[in-house]
Amino acid sequence: MIRIAAFALSALMLFFAQAGRAVEPEKIVEKLQNGGLVIVMRHANAPRDLPSEEEGARRNFALERQLSESGQLAATDMGLSWRSAGIHISAIYSSPAFRAEQTSRHAGYGTPQLVVELDSGSANTPEGKEWLRFQAGRRVGLGNRLIITHAGNISAAFGDEGRAMADGEALIIEPGPEGPTVLGRIGINSWPDLLLRQR
Repeated sequence: MIRIAAFALSALMLFFAQAGRAVEPEKIVEKLQNGGLVIVMRHANAPRDLPSEEEGARRNFALERQLSESGQLAATDMGLSWRSAGIHISAIYSSPAFRAEQTSRHAGYGTPQLVVELDSGSANTPEGKEWLRFQAGRRVGLGNRLIITHAGNISAAFGDEGRAMADGEALIIEPGPEGPTVLGRIGINSWPDLLLRQR
């Protein structure tokens, strides 16, 4: 377990070194605890195979892709970790896709505000890119805002900084007068260990 945690931390630090960021993961946690950041996240793990009627999750009336058991657990652990570390989420926006909405519910935040510009087909539309960058660039209220969407949308809006997002991975963004600044990327399974070390 210790080796896995050390490997996850090393991988996280490697990303920050490659990205040339001066912001360490611990500093990002402090900023999140102070509020005002935007977390742009790819939904948690969801198999590509569509569920049968027997396998369909509650509320998955259209039998869309849904979270795997590991995706559900990872989202739950993420939400618990944020709350125990004092990371406040003041607003949640999500793709209408069931797997994105389900990520919010398993994280313990209930049904998010569904936004059509965050749907998986919006990556190639100017509206989708503009909506995501606009939201990531504006500071609103005291808490952090969580945006749950798809890998294609994130890479379309943020280029190399958002390319090849893993399931549940998040860009941590600081809004500012000159637009959004990406502070780093944190994988969904890295949150519990990272936040535990902050105590």
